[in-house]
Amino acid sequence: MRYAEVAVDAPIGVDRTLTYSVPASAQCVPGQLVWVPLGRRPVQGIVFKITDEPQVEQTRLVDAVIEPAKLVFDISLSLARWISRYYLCSLFDAVSLFLPPGFKRKVTATLRSLKVYDPELDLSRTDALIWRRIVESGHISERTLVKSLGKGASRSIARLVRRGCLTRSWILPVDRPSPKYRTKIQLQLPECDSQLTILADKKTPRQTELFNELIGLPSGMPLPEVNKRFGATVVNGLASKGLLSFESVREDSGNRNSCYQPGERLIELTPHQSEAVRYVEQALDDRQPGPKSLLLHGVTGSGKTEVYLQALERCIARGRRAILLVPEISLTPQMVQQVNKRFPGRVVMTHGTLSPRARFDAWWRMWEGTYDVVVGPRSALFSPIENLGLIVVDEEHEWTYKSAEVAPYYHARDVALKLGNQLKIPVLMGSATPDVVTYFRARQGGHRLFRLPKRIKPTTSDQKTTSSAIADLDNTDGLAQIKIVDMRDELKKGNRSPISDELWNSLEGCVKRGEQAILFLNRRGAATLVQCRDCGHVVKCKRCSMTLTFHRSGDLVCHLCNRRGPVPSDCSECSSTRIRYLGLGTQKVIEDVKYRLPSVSTIRWDSDTTAAVGGHRELMDSFSSGMAQVVVGTQMVAKGLHVPNVSLVGVVLADVGLHLPDFRAGERAFQLLCQVAGRAGRGSIPGQVIIQTYDPDNYAIEAASRQDYLSLYNKEMTFRREHGTPPINRLAKLTFLHTNDEACRTEATKLATVLKETIFARGLAYLDVIGPAPGHPLRIRGRYRWNILLRGRELHVLLSEVSLSRGWSIDIDPVSVL
Repeated sequence: MRYAEVAVDAPIGVDRTLTYSVPASAQCVPGQLVWVPLGRRPVQGIVFKITDEPQVEQTRLVDAVIEPAKLVFDISLSLARWISRYYLCSLFDAVSLFLPPGFKRKVTATLRSLKVYDPELDLSRTDALIWRRIVESGHISERTLVKSLGKGASRSIARLVRRGCLTRSWILPVDRPSPKYRTKIQLQLPECDSQLTILADKKTPRQTELFNELIGLPSGMPLPEVNKRFGATVVNGLASKGLLSFESVREDSGNRNSCYQPGERLIELTPHQSEAVRYVEQALDDRQPGPKSLLLHGVTGSGKTEVYLQALERCIARGRRAILLVPEISLTPQMVQQVNKRFPGRVVMTHGTLSPRARFDAWWRMWEGTYDVVVGPRSALFSPIENLGLIVVDEEHEWTYKSAEVAPYYHARDVALKLGNQLKIPVLMGSATPDVVTYFRARQGGHRLFRLPKRIKPTTSDQKTTSSAIADLDNTDGLAQIKIVDMRDELKKGNRSPISDELWNSLEGCVKRGEQAILFLNRRGAATLVQCRDCGHVVKCKRCSMTLTFHRSGDLVCHLCNRRGPVPSDCSECSSTRIRYLGLGTQKVIEDVKYRLPSVSTIRWDSDTTAAVGGHRELMDSFSSGMAQVVVGTQMVAKGLHVPNVSLVGVVLADVGLHLPDFRAGERAFQLLCQVAGRAGRGSIPGQVIIQTYDPDNYAIEAASRQDYLSLYNKEMTFRREHGTPPINRLAKLTFLHTNDEACRTEATKLATVLKETIFARGLAYLDVIGPAPGHPLRIRGRYRWNILLRGRELHVLLSEVSLSRGWSIDIDPVSVL
């Protein structure tokens, strides 16, 4: 008898497996997906180990192998164990990151009545209602019933099952994504002259026409296309003569395979770029004694993408594969286009906006080894890539690399570094504004630091970039000129417009010269709050602690839960009709631009205008082609946008998010300002950036106005040493969710007390408990949030000692403490 150590889809603890017996008829190997019994129901599990000796005395049999193929490679199983231990999640949650799309499934509980409904039984009103409904319908899904009657129905169902009124059965889902096949026809060359004589028959000219067309198509044609053009009768006639062969071919919804042919290099590397590429090359050959991880710190427009491309090229030339991570695939279309152009037919993109079938096909093609480069957001890191040689993390500072909605709450950059360490392969991280923690580790020797201090400017010839076209940026030469406008002075002058006189004048001059401009404001909508003028009441979301934003569609929208509602005609508190709209958003700014410059073509670029599939690409094409002269947008315009004709960037309000009660607020504001400023002056036209603010003396805004990362870094490190925040210490955020605020606060206070007592009892004086404190915002989607922060170096020592009740989540290395 053989035994399997299986990670099951249940909250059984960190890095834990259960032991099951493997039936003699089953072929079980590590990495397979199986159904196993757990309690009274079957659950999914992933096999981690096959042994001859059980870990426990009594075992149950594996129910079934879901997929014969080994879905999770051995190195992925090892990485999943690390994810489970480090991020304190179940082993199944960690390893399920590596599963194909659509394979993670749960059984369905179905309820049936065991006897005729008896109204004489002593039942509660809810119990009686549920029993009657099941008797009338014959059977019903438990999930459907609970969804229609509320969570209290679960307790009623459990009581009815215990009393023998109902029975619960479990149904295994059988439908899952599967490959789609199409039939292809090919020419079966004639073996004798008699077959050709048959074709000469004048009664079948269409058969002859099809035969002649297939001669020029050795790879064949799809059968549906042939039937549409020639008809099934013609196809069947030619097949009956033995001149056609039929083959079933799996469809590919993604990129098609082709031979690898490197595109022509148009960029001559600078010495700084060459040094970084050479280091990657040495690391690929295992000739580099230094760290395998690299931080490429280059100003905007310094050619980081070309370093990525040439590093990928060196990797592929050695017969190995690579992963290129980008913060958001829809925000980096130009980079994706460059990668596809450099490696035609060898690149696959994987992201959530693809159709389920396209993602499924792409996953299996990767599993088969069809592609050499995988491009995608954080989930692409878990692609089934064997012989991996290089991982590239573009814009490593971006918070979107952190999974913040669903456990495990991993950070893709940190997981990539761990994977690189396990495989002993280079991990190349790049950013113009690195994460302070990453930069600190690079300066401490944890990563090899490379700087690209020179901005590459295009020459008059489009054939090659030469050293003469490289501007020395050690003194910010070649970067856009940045000016700060104090909006308090604008108010003193009587200008209550969101756009200063300075920015209006620059914008008018820009469009008159035929150049393009970007106006940046990290707020959607037309007005950020709606208020009664008489009593001061502000309209808020009923499910969240958030004011509703007015949109020109006529709706009030919650930007947390997306709940929408009509604009009130009167105040709900005092019935006054004196309603005012306050605040500022992208809709308001673009209205002002259209009013002031009615002949100028404009577009608005935010999540409202890009909700449709392909929305980002459509706006990108409009702006890069010059169809639109001015774009007003949120942070979407700050990332990955390379339009050489942009000479002006205006930051309408730099203070958004600057004063949040988060130790990373200043760093994030600086990063965003530098990124958006980097969109100006990327061509031969000099760039200008105007930053509007009510806090011009803030250190983050001052550093951004000089694009001086080291100044920002030194200020941040002084602050963080004083307060013991990362990278000086590590943080863990424990969050409790509940529909009742008082219950939420009580539970958080109770756990904080337990943590402090454990620290005292174990002598863990190097750890601090901060809080509890209400989340910001306090309520999201009807649930209140209270947080506890743990600060120190050895957080897992404490967390392994504490048992958390249901409703708690743990976020290791949170990107936000709010």
